[in-house]
Amino acid sequence: MNDLHSILILTSSLQIEAGGLYYSVPALSKACHDALEHANIQILAPHKIVLKETLVHWSPLELNLSLPLGPNTYKYAPGLLSSLSELQPDILHVHGIWMYPSFATYRYARKHNKPYLISPRGMLDPWALAHSAWKKKLMGFLVENRVIQNADCIHALNTEELQSVRAYGYQGPVAVIPNGVELPDESLLAAEAEKKRRASTDGLHFVFLSRLHPKKQVLELIQCMDVFSQKYPDRKWVLDIAGTGTADYEKELKQAAAPFGERIRFHGHVTGTEKSQLLAQADWFILPSHSEGLPMAVLEAWAHGVPTLITRACNLSSSFEEDFSICLEADQVLWPDAIDALFETSPEERILLGAQARVYAKDHYSWAEQGRKMARVYEWLVDGAEKPDCVITKGVE
Repeated sequence: MNDLHSILILTSSLQIEAGGLYYSVPALSKACHDALEHANIQILAPHKIVLKETLVHWSPLELNLSLPLGPNTYKYAPGLLSSLSELQPDILHVHGIWMYPSFATYRYARKHNKPYLISPRGMLDPWALAHSAWKKKLMGFLVENRVIQNADCIHALNTEELQSVRAYGYQGPVAVIPNGVELPDESLLAAEAEKKRRASTDGLHFVFLSRLHPKKQVLELIQCMDVFSQKYPDRKWVLDIAGTGTADYEKELKQAAAPFGERIRFHGHVTGTEKSQLLAQADWFILPSHSEGLPMAVLEAWAHGVPTLITRACNLSSSFEEDFSICLEADQVLWPDAIDALFETSPEERILLGAQARVYAKDHYSWAEQGRKMARVYEWLVDGAEKPDCVITKGVE
């Protein structure tokens, strides 16, 4: 590699409110750092202050901040372009759209003739575009359409997102690179598996772990459990809900769950050992989302040996060919029966399904492999190296 010396990663948020991006963007950036020994990778974000845990979260990468002004939803930071000029990157990679960092990336790249890459992170999916549609149409007309259409490459997390990118009108190169996942300690999983073997066969432990947002259909899941309990009153179950959202939405969820008492438990934001233990204890992981890029939480569930019940909107349809991943249909009337079907599995069967899920996560979603793929994309865009196999230049094939 002769010309690729400096890579700049732009992200709109360094906070946990970013949801899955809080984990996936630093993980991919660090994996690229490991794959590119001679390149300097730096991070730039519109942010006021950095806490110690944030520095640790991104280590060993260097964080650069630009003071944001105005509405938090747009992340306008007037000093962002000056920061770009000071850092002088060879290539820019921006995560997320519809905010100022993507426009600043476009302006700098055009002015200095530098390549730039966009990771929409699910923000071009049909449901996401329909949410606040008039604002996005206006933003697209004024700014974002130019940003997207002039990108040297777009990063899609899967073939479903590739199709969404093409549907939006972008016909340039698309690099299809999924998120990755870290595998937890096998000793923890073995201990929890033994507990599951001794557990009663008529009670199930469900876990939902994600950002608490209407698009995740958390309220609908709670309402489903109400219908399920009336339809199947003899079934024993517990639902753990982990994640944070707006104060109003959290209040609405807790009010809906109140009649269930300890059968529905809220944990807030969980990390580290607490998150690993919560996942490892689950019999089934449920994510009934309307829209996703590629949900980190599902990959983490698989890595922890937990089978899943997920919607097609999670963009992991290829996993439905495996026994450990079951499709939750969009029609909510069908949800109670889908939940009931999970009770037909024995503890031994669920442990076997979980073991299959863990192998699948290990084989398909290694962060090291995703970092190597993205590193090759950077080299291709800057050095003119051979086009990586993950890059699709036309259509969706």
